[in-house]
Order: sequence, then C-alpha cells, then structure tokens
Amino acid sequence: MRRGLFLCALAACLFGISPVFSRQMSLSGMDAASIVCLVHAAAALANAVFWAASPAVRGIRPSGKQALQLLLVGALGMGSTTFLLAASYDYIPTGTAAVLHFLYPSGVALTDAALSRRRPEGRTVLAMSLSVLGMALLAGARGQGAWAGIVLAAASAATYTLYLCANQRWDYAPLPGSVKMTFLAAGSSCLFLGKALCSGGLVPPSGPAAWGSFWAMACCACAAHRCLTAGVWQIGAEQAAFTTLIEPLVSLLAGILVYQETLPAYSLAGAGLVLSALLLHSHGGPKGPAPSASP
Repeated sequence: MRRGLFLCALAACLFGISPVFSRQMSLSGMDAASIVCLVHAAAALANAVFWAASPAVRGIRPSGKQALQLLLVGALGMGSTTFLLAASYDYIPTGTAAVLHFLYPSGVALTDAALSRRRPEGRTVLAMSLSVLGMALLAGARGQGAWAGIVLAAASAATYTLYLCANQRWDYAPLPGSVKMTFLAAGSSCLFLGKALCSGGLVPPSGPAAWGSFWAMACCACAAHRCLTAGVWQIGAEQAAFTTLIEPLVSLLAGILVYQETLPAYSLAGAGLVLSALLLHSHGGPKGPAPSASP
C-alpha cells in the first residue's frame, strides 16, 4: 500500500515539474505536438531498451489484444489528454481549464464505484468536493469562457479517467511496466506525429537549453508513467487519482522557484483544501487490489 502511494506521489511530482521544461522548449520555437511526439517517442525507446535488457521480462510478449489496448490507451489516455487540455487554452483561461481537468479524480471514483456496483463512501464524496473547490481556488478560476474550451477541458478529464481506470482493469494491466510503457508511449507518439505532420512537420529542439529541457522532460515522462502505472496496479485507480492531486501543487512550487511567480492568498487556501482531500481519501477511501507482484 505504502509503496503504491509513494509511486503515485512520485509520478505526480515528476508530472508537476515537467511544465518547466515544456515551457523552455516552447520558447525555443517547438509546438506542443512536436514536444509530446518526440518526448513520448524517447520514452517508448527507453522502455523498449529496458524491456530487451531485463532478463526477467525479455521473453514476455503481449497478446494482440493487449497490444491493441495499450496503443489505444496510449493515444487516447496519454496523447489525447495532453492535446485536449492544450487546445482548451485557446478558448478559456488556463485556470478554468485546470479546474475542469482535475475533475478526473472524481471521475475515476464514480467510474470505479459504477463498475464495482457500489455507492461511493461518504469520505470519498467529501474528498471529491474538497478537491473540486480546492482546484477552483488554486487556479483562481471563475468558470468563464467559451463552451468549446469547457468541453475540451472536460474531455481531457474523461480521457485521463480512461487512462487510469484502464491501467487497473484492462487485460494488459498485469504486464511489466517496461512492456506497457513501450506501447503506451508509442501510441501517444504516433498520434502526435500525425498531428505534427498535418500542421507542417515536426519541429526539433533548437539550442542547448531546449535540448537539455527535452531530455529532462523525456526522463520525467518515462519515470512518471512507469511509476503511475505500477502505482495504479498496486492501490487502484481511485486512490492513485487522488494521490496525484499533488501535481498542481508541485507545478505551482516549481513556478515560484524557477520563474518567481507569485501565489495569492486564495491559492494558498485552495492548496490546503486539495491537500485535505488527498489526506482524507488516503485514510478513508476504498483501496485497490494488492497483487502479489507489481508490474
């Protein structure tokens, strides 16, 4: 249990610092499709090397059904989530988009309850409410914006809900992490390769700072998704989703340390509510499966 919580928390921290590197690459002239395509391609390659080099998993091969599931979830869960959230920024403030995207812990809790044919526990409902209110304060959102942006950001929460739930329930869930991540990252990279080619082609990093940020973000993506998929398998999608609520808190802290961004009082209050939701759920929410071996 503790190991699963630690893995999900570590994944959230790595996801939280990734925007620092992404911003540096954007400043060098890279578009979002090129960034995600190349970063996830590097993650897929690294995991393929781990897969081939590890005697324990070298001989493991996913079935055709598992491989198809992995590519689909990689494209829809990893890839589409990033695309939908980025696209929503063209219509609504990033704070509003963040609030809508971070509805996914509630989405995972409700989905898990529906699939398990049970009612969400009282503590889970309270944690859901605190997380939504906390994110609203944290981002300073007021709910304004075009309907297109609202739909896109809400859709990103839905695709990420799919990603987390699938990593617990679909046929590929018991596979080793390096096997899963090779296909998941490849599915996302292929989706964004198509997007980049339709938009004029891939834009590689330009300059030492951009290249350094690229490799740093690739390492973060590789490690974060490995930790997250392993954590979901150990503690379940619902507990993992609430644990990753520390991601926006880490992003805010990174922005303060790296870019000297300011944090208003209402954001501090929001951070407190988000932490309260995380702690409340970790002590009272339903726990996931405890398999004998982690992928």
